[in-house]
Amino acid sequence: MVKTLVFLLVTMLVVGCAQTAQRNTPSAPTQSPSEGVLASPLPLPELTPYPLPEGVVRRSGGEGYLAFATDISGVYQVGLLDLKSGQVALLTRSPSPGDAEPRWSPDGQTIYFVSARDSALGYVLFTMKRDGSDQRPFISFPGKYTINAGFALSPDGERVLFHSNRDGNFDIYMANADGSDPRNLTKHPADDVTAAWWPDGSRIIFASNRQNNEYQLFELDPNTGNVTEFVSSPGNSMHSPRFSPSGRRLVFVTRPSLVGPAQLAVYDVSTRRFGIVTNGFDEHTRPDWIDDDTLVYASRVSESVPWGIFALNIETRTRTSLLVGVSNFTDPDWIAR
Repeated sequence: MVKTLVFLLVTMLVVGCAQTAQRNTPSAPTQSPSEGVLASPLPLPELTPYPLPEGVVRRSGGEGYLAFATDISGVYQVGLLDLKSGQVALLTRSPSPGDAEPRWSPDGQTIYFVSARDSALGYVLFTMKRDGSDQRPFISFPGKYTINAGFALSPDGERVLFHSNRDGNFDIYMANADGSDPRNLTKHPADDVTAAWWPDGSRIIFASNRQNNEYQLFELDPNTGNVTEFVSSPGNSMHSPRFSPSGRRLVFVTRPSLVGPAQLAVYDVSTRRFGIVTNGFDEHTRPDWIDDDTLVYASRVSESVPWGIFALNIETRTRTSLLVGVSNFTDPDWIAR
């Protein structure tokens, strides 16, 4: 049960390449205005639009770019949605099981992602330019099959976090921004995954099953190595923390005892309390922020329905579909400049 969660966090690639049965098209949620949410676009080189099959609904008419992972080509690849035009482009063309987990650099010039294109190395962290060019390995451990994922760039752009099973189990690693000098920060016999930086870069939040085999959130001081419990809820598993732009909120995924549908919870840093912000029927995962009030995440009604990408205003509970259809769309990461 413990390893099951870890491998779900790593990537959906293996599952995706095994799904060959025809999927049903989910009904698209009612579109709602998102005025004030979408920022000005980052100029991008011209991309070749990907021909979308019938049944794919994507939002257009806003501003900004959304990087995501999709198996629309039959193998998971990294894609890009231009909110202004509604056009979708695939940035990678890797062999099975493909690529996933794209993350923008703060300046919007680079996309980091996980790739399993080299079967001898396992799951490797790659970088590419924002138009999909210059794809190259960023962090790997040559000569050893490893799983490396959960990339997070520090606010100052000088350090990166990721989780890896290089030493047997999953630990949180930190490296320089160029991928050099990877160091194991947690060195714990339990599994430590999905780390996030505090907005000031002074501390790290991550998920670990070091207590009662349930993933809870812990805080780490990267300078001293001191680890303390941050958020705990017995009977529930928590992972994938991401701070809002201002740092006053933290979103994470929570699942009751690994058997119920995954939901999104938001923690208020000032009150030290959290609450569920999604409904209890659909499954929700891979959250990120558009602004301090708006989440972007992947959601599905059931295992027989593909993942889609949605935005949610947590103040009004207004949900907007961004990318849904007959294929899986997941791992969203937003750039709004």
